[in-house]
Amino acid sequence: MSSDAMVRELTADVAHFCAHTRTLAPGQRLRLITELRNGLERVTGQALDEGM
Repeated sequence: MSSDAMVRELTADVAHFCAHTRTLAPGQRLRLITELRNGLERVTGQALDEGM
């Protein structure tokens, strides 16, 4: 899978995730968004390490 395709897939996943969280209470939403952010940081960190 090309980088562009992976970015499109990730963007769609994040959009789906955000749509799902709209119905949750603020505390639940914040927890899930924090988990998403941490996961994204792990993935992008690995990609940056591999790219260097």
